[in-house]
Amino acid sequence: CTADTAGLLKIRNTVGISLREGFHEWAKMGITAFVAHDWRSYTGLSPYATRKDSADAFSCLATHQENRLWGGAELYKRQGKVLTYQAVGQLCLLGANMGDFEVNGQLNTRFIIGKKPVMLQAGGFIKNLHPDYFLEHYYSNHFYWNNQFQNEYRTRLYGTLEIPSLGCNVSLQVENLSNYVFFNEQAVPDQWNGQLQVISFSWNQHIAAGILNWDNNLVYQASSQEAVLPLPAFSVYSNLYLKGSLSQVLLTQVGIDCRYHTSYYAPAYMPATGQFYVQQAIRIGNYPFMNFYANFRLKQARFFIQYAHLSRLFATPVYFSAPHYPMNPAVLKVGISWNFYD
Repeated sequence: CTADTAGLLKIRNTVGISLREGFHEWAKMGITAFVAHDWRSYTGLSPYATRKDSADAFSCLATHQENRLWGGAELYKRQGKVLTYQAVGQLCLLGANMGDFEVNGQLNTRFIIGKKPVMLQAGGFIKNLHPDYFLEHYYSNHFYWNNQFQNEYRTRLYGTLEIPSLGCNVSLQVENLSNYVFFNEQAVPDQWNGQLQVISFSWNQHIAAGILNWDNNLVYQASSQEAVLPLPAFSVYSNLYLKGSLSQVLLTQVGIDCRYHTSYYAPAYMPATGQFYVQQAIRIGNYPFMNFYANFRLKQARFFIQYAHLSRLFATPVYFSAPHYPMNPAVLKVGISWNFYD
């Protein structure tokens, strides 16, 4: 059958009651309780479709519908300069995947160190959810599978420290995944029957001296199971530019930016399913992707010029965004935007 297609229609309706924070002197926080109905309709190629059905596209398709009833609550405090927080949880009460739940929360605080404001954020989530229907049941002209996966259980904790006066932001994130579902080397869904951990550390730094600006973002990542969840060890983005005004009317920004990550076995792309899958044959990375640009603004008019992929002129040409998918070659771009209003 040539009617090889897959689609999902999702409708969610939520009804809740809320006690607003601050509406009364004793209401120091906000509380919301809600009930939500989740309806999903999956459409895909029927496992019983034949070539004779190709003349009638609808006879090739099959539909699967699911209903879920969720109950949940939210507790929050958004007013205040010292401490704010939010916590949300929901549980599947009836229908497909009954018993699934997810809880997430976030805490924000602000304090002063040496007359400089410091902001601290901490949070995390716990999720126990069944994999999507298409990960368990799928039929097409090129792929088909029938799986019975266990629930994925994920926990994540993170913390962020920001010092605006220093232009500095650092964050640490740790996540544990159990029964992780991924696309294996045959490009079909598979489940890792165990646990894997991911740790991530990021540092954002802005440096300014007059018209000279330098933005940097450094990320370190590590996965305990690279064959299941591959990650580049380091990723870097750096942007060095001059920013100011010419003749006090023309806002100008001229600079060079660069993106780089260490080499790793990046997931490959499967066009037939539109999914990325793990592979252990080709490493990509270890290539600086640089651009030169100039941005200008004069009243309502904005225009720019960019020479994208500047590094192609001097770096070894091993630039790939995914195995077998090269990045764009060097190209000159020019653009203008003009807002016509009084």
